[in-house]
Amino acid sequence: MQVKDLILYQIATDRDYKIGDKFSVGDGLNFSIKRDLDSDFKLGDERLVTLARDYKEKGLSPDDLIAEMTKKLDRAESLTCQLAMEFVREKYFPSLPSRFKCMYFSSTAEECMEGYLGAMKRRTDRHYQVVSARLNGRAFYSRSVPIVRPGWSFLEYCDFAMKYWGQDEHSTDPILEIFFEGDVEIVDILADSRADKV
Repeated sequence: MQVKDLILYQIATDRDYKIGDKFSVGDGLNFSIKRDLDSDFKLGDERLVTLARDYKEKGLSPDDLIAEMTKKLDRAESLTCQLAMEFVREKYFPSLPSRFKCMYFSSTAEECMEGYLGAMKRRTDRHYQVVSARLNGRAFYSRSVPIVRPGWSFLEYCDFAMKYWGQDEHSTDPILEIFFEGDVEIVDILADSRADKV
């Protein structure tokens, strides 16, 4: 849906926003999809042997190897899901914003503050901010169909994507996620981990 002067909230990671910052979203790939696209998914027999040898030479445990393989498989599944979502969006719902190029937002500051406090406990080496932003462009509200990744094939994810993109954005169901393409202006910084650590 088209939005004008809509205020939404985000937990920003390593962005260092300032009040009054203005920028556009939707021209390039976002962090999530870049991360998944940049992952090395070649986990054939030879790759597994190399990984295992590298881990043994570095004195790392089998648990570390399993964790690394799990992370790569999770990224591969995430990418399969997102590729199917984008394929269906482009073909059947081209007026909706792209999950590849969007920026994710929350409808309430309270939701962001919960996530912010959790993030600060998990990763003290990152810079987090909770910001409010004025948005002008296209937004998509997911209300009744959450993103799920049960290990489906590409075609199964395409079937799921038809339900996802076709859901009623205007229903009264709770908001699951909001993403946006267009012009963004940072209007307030509600929390900043650098300031909060001092």
